[in-house]
Amino acid sequence: MVSPALHAPSLLTFALAAQESYARASITTNGSEVLFKWVPEGLVVAGRGTDEARDILTDAWGWPVQDPDLGWCHAGFLHDARAMWPLIRDPLFKHLMAGTAVWLTGHSKGGAWATLTAGLMLADLKLPPDGLVTFGAPRAGGWKLLRALEGIPLRRVVDSGDPVPHVPPPGLLVHPGRDMNRLLLPHPPDLRLDHPIARYVELIR
Repeated sequence: MVSPALHAPSLLTFALAAQESYARASITTNGSEVLFKWVPEGLVVAGRGTDEARDILTDAWGWPVQDPDLGWCHAGFLHDARAMWPLIRDPLFKHLMAGTAVWLTGHSKGGAWATLTAGLMLADLKLPPDGLVTFGAPRAGGWKLLRALEGIPLRRVVDSGDPVPHVPPPGLLVHPGRDMNRLLLPHPPDLRLDHPIARYVELIR
């Protein structure tokens, strides 16, 4: 296995990559887009969040389903992650085996995608990402995925007024990472503005 990266990108670098994924994509499939962003520390792979009507259908397709590798997952997010996986599997494997540090990130639905994709990397490639950073991500997987991701450096960034990280309600689906890995951005809440990735970039700056 490739040694972990000695240096990780800054939190702002991850947030800007997540923001850029809304404007351009390296790989596209039905309802899902992913950006490969090269930074001095390695490769950041960012999943795009909700940006069009069919994304809303994915978000709403929220009942838990069983995946043989990941356990209980949000049905819509799992569908997107599984659809994208064959397109990014070989490039990720190539970069990891070459010694490139690879991080996963994403905002909103893109954060859910990144979380499930980290699990797919472990299950299929037997290689973890060097880290996972999500912004305003909803719950995407269950306890099996949570346990699988325990060894991965993880930061879950949550704007204090953002309602999206609180859905779906906890039960079969949970957030990965312990509370110490959850960064809360405190400020006066504004429900109209607290979820967009631009808000996260502004607060992190």
